[in-house]
Amino acid sequence: MNIHEAIRDVRESKSPIIKGLHKTADTKILIIGLKEGVVLKDHKVPSSAKILEYYYLKR
Repeated sequence: MNIHEAIRDVRESKSPIIKGLHKTADTKILIIGLKEGVVLKDHKVPSSAKILEYYYLKR
């Protein structure tokens, strides 16, 4: 899975997509993709998390 595949998947989806990008014993990196207007429901994570926002707008 890479970021370009996630962008393609989110274009075709009506709901949020969550894909694994990288995983080690200590780290897990996920891609969460949302179309404009889609809301990610309240959620809880079992550990601390850092969120990096990336906006891809192509006209």
